[in-house]
Amino acid sequence: MKTWLTSSGIATAVILGATLLASPAHAAPVSEVGQTESIKELRAIAAQADTSALAAYPTCNDYYYVPVKNSTVSAQFPYFSTVRAGSSLSCVLETGNTGNGVRALQNTLNRCYGKGLATDGVFGNGTYNALLQVQRLAGTTVDGVYGPGTRNAIRWLAGDGVCRPGSQYGGF
Repeated sequence: MKTWLTSSGIATAVILGATLLASPAHAAPVSEVGQTESIKELRAIAAQADTSALAAYPTCNDYYYVPVKNSTVSAQFPYFSTVRAGSSLSCVLETGNTGNGVRALQNTLNRCYGKGLATDGVFGNGTYNALLQVQRLAGTTVDGVYGPGTRNAIRWLAGDGVCRPGSQYGGF
């Protein structure tokens, strides 16, 4: 827990898993928390919690077609699969990763956001920078790491040619 003395009283922040709970004194809105630095620090704590939580997920090593909810169209999503460990759409991609999972991410960054990346399956500086921009645009944690939060927030190109937020797809 982090506590600040502000002009409107005491503000506290508690991290539970990957969720940041901020509670200024006397139920004042977060915008009234004394100094801009305190708000920046709260955001930094939240980003750190999100990134730490991603360490528990496996690295995406392939892609999987996921249907739009209540529809017959689907889109390619990064995916983790092994014979021994099973499979999951809750996986991560970051700088240095390679493979079909990265290709699926690069494809959506190109087709839904016009990023112009080579779809080479290499998560390098270009993919990292494009992901940072798209995360900012989507209003999710801006850390350059693909994980479940980014998956649900960014748009994915479905077979009908429409880019939809990941939250509109089933199977997560």
